[in-house]
Amino acid sequence: MKDAIVDTFRDEFGERPDVSVKTPQVLFDVYINKKEVIISLNTSGAPLFQRGYRDSIGEAPLNEVIAAGLIRMSGWDKKSTFMDPFCGSGTLLIEAALMAAGLPPQIERQHFAFKNFKNYDAEVWESILAEIPRRVTELPCEIIGSDIEADMVTRARRNLRGLPIGRFVKTSVDAFQDVKKPSEDATGIMISNPPYGERMGEEVEEMYEELGDWMKTEMKGFNCWVISSNLDAFKELGLRPDRKIKVFNGDLECSFRKYSIYEGSKKGKYMNKPEEK
Repeated sequence: MKDAIVDTFRDEFGERPDVSVKTPQVLFDVYINKKEVIISLNTSGAPLFQRGYRDSIGEAPLNEVIAAGLIRMSGWDKKSTFMDPFCGSGTLLIEAALMAAGLPPQIERQHFAFKNFKNYDAEVWESILAEIPRRVTELPCEIIGSDIEADMVTRARRNLRGLPIGRFVKTSVDAFQDVKKPSEDATGIMISNPPYGERMGEEVEEMYEELGDWMKTEMKGFNCWVISSNLDAFKELGLRPDRKIKVFNGDLECSFRKYSIYEGSKKGKYMNKPEEK
């Protein structure tokens, strides 16, 4: 691919460009599927899921783009409470806070491949960056995360520290069983990525059973979303999902499921609803 491009320049201009194979300034992506070939000019450089805010991660971090996609699929209004009781290094919390503040997810990223293009206009780019509000005085909602592992909460706080929204996200070291809603009448959304039990000898069925009990007891008024590759563990939640969406977390096929937690039974909710006129 590289040779074909530089040979074309030589034929056209009489001079063959010198290209560093390890650190090229302009990147092309080539996708081959049987007899179909797609050639794309890469304007990003490093993949766009690498936002630039994650300095510290755990063993199985959720990809930033997947986290953002889950939040968007959940239908969160960016105004009601957002909770994650398995926050890990804070990816879901950060993506939610950036959305609530109206900030672009790449706000901390410094380099993109298009900056090496001949037609790159630095003045235009700087004018675009100047329009981004760098000072956030508040968020329109509460964003709350917790994790039983103190080390993971420390990493989440470290990742939050350099962001304009960092000081508005609440984190704590707590098992999910000890987490409470911010107030009795609070409503909102919970999205979480609990352990799947993919590691050798890891038993998670009992944890999922306790998670279901906690959701039914503590999360009334919330829409609770859980992503997992463990379909058997889902059954232990003891709740019927309103929605099931097939997603991939890396190479793991997962299910992203919504559980609406009502005061009383779901049947009672609709029985007490006044008839529409």
